[in-house]
Parts: sequence; C-alpha cells; structure tokens
Amino acid sequence: MTQIRQDKWDDWINESLAGNQASYRLLLCDLRIWLGAFFAKRVYQEGVEDLVQETLLAVHAKRATYDPSRSFGAWVNAVARHKWIDKIRANVKYVMVELDEEQADDNAVQANCAKYDVQKLLSQIPKNQADIISLVKLQEMTIEEAAQKTGLSQSYIKVTVHRGLKKLQAIALEGAL
Repeated sequence: MTQIRQDKWDDWINESLAGNQASYRLLLCDLRIWLGAFFAKRVYQEGVEDLVQETLLAVHAKRATYDPSRSFGAWVNAVARHKWIDKIRANVKYVMVELDEEQADDNAVQANCAKYDVQKLLSQIPKNQADIISLVKLQEMTIEEAAQKTGLSQSYIKVTVHRGLKKLQAIALEGAL
C-alpha cells in the first residue's frame, strides 16, 4: 500500500504553481489515493472513482484560487466535501405523496381546533393586547406595520406582544383552556 505524504502537499502545490510538473504529478498521485480513501468512507464503492475524478478535475481547474498562506490539505478537504455533497444532492429523489381525504379532513379538524384554542386563549387577556398579538403573530405583520395600523409606537407594540405572550403562556400552562 502506498503511503500518503500529506506533509509534502503544501510544498508540491507551491512548486507546481511555480511551474514544476513533476511536483504536480506527485501531488495528483497522492491526492488520488487520499481521495479514494476519503470517498470510500462516504459513498458506495461504485461512486468512489467518479468522485475522485470529479474532485481532481476541480482541484486542477481551481488550483489558482488556492491561497499558499493556508493549508492545502484543508483546501482539498473542502473541495472534496463539496463534491460529495453535490453527489448526494444529485441522487436525492423526491416522492410526491397524495393525502387521502381522511388525512385532509383530520388536518382541517386539527387546524380548526387550534384556531379555536388560540381564540379562547386570546379572549382571556385584555382586548388591546389580544388585537396586537393577533396582528403580529397571526396575521404576520411586522412590528412597523402593526404600529402604523394601530397608531402606536413600535416599542409599545414589541412590549405588548412580549408581555401578552408571557400571559398566554402562563394561562396555557395553568390549563385554563
């Protein structure tokens, strides 16, 4: 088994960037072995060689972007990791699942129950506070939009929402629904 000489990578890449083809060949041979081991731990054996080749091509194409003041090993590791992630993304299959009518009905019932519970909770705090929480949290207005709509300051809206949510949390924890 050939030993990987990772400690030489920085020297070899710097020499190859200066035009030394022999250093570049040594680097690529070493990288080929290292990448094979890297991908063998992460993908099925059939995909290893493809990933090694893709990564070597990427290293060759982008070697000019390597910063010599940093570790070449870390740079190659990042390139290999990105190639691995790209391969995973390319192989992901999305499956469409149709909901049957019973599931759709159950979801609608749960949504209605949740809406009822929220309304019941909001009825237990002052109306002004409930209205502001409704604007910001249920209607998804921004603090600025809610302030403009109500004519109140943004800080008042923030404080009211915060205190109101605290009250609602306490009521819900007491089980007063």
